[in-house]
Amino acid sequence: MTLRTFLEHLAKTKQLPSGNLFCFSGRSYPLLFFYYVLSFLKKNGTSVESINCAETDAASIKSLLSMMSFSGAVTYYLEHFFTLPIKKQQELLDYLKRYEGPHRIIFFVDNGILSIGTH
Repeated sequence: MTLRTFLEHLAKTKQLPSGNLFCFSGRSYPLLFFYYVLSFLKKNGTSVESINCAETDAASIKSLLSMMSFSGAVTYYLEHFFTLPIKKQQELLDYLKRYEGPHRIIFFVDNGILSIGTH
């Protein structure tokens, strides 16, 4: 899905498109983009929680993402994912490639990591 299509869907429906995983990539982290997208989702009733990947080990992240909460499905934003060491990013990317829910996940990776992850 292109960024334009994503934003058009968001503006029209006020919610994320179908799917569990929303991976954004680029040469640099778009701080204001994520600020506005996450604020927009929260304002329009989406339950959004952040997981600080820089302060949480991979096993705990996987555990959080695999468990259903009492409030139901949550949209998780993997904060600081792009700052992790390449090995930890790759471990989590491998997990996320197979992720089927119950939650929805939004995160950002550097373009270089994506090319490493697809070899």
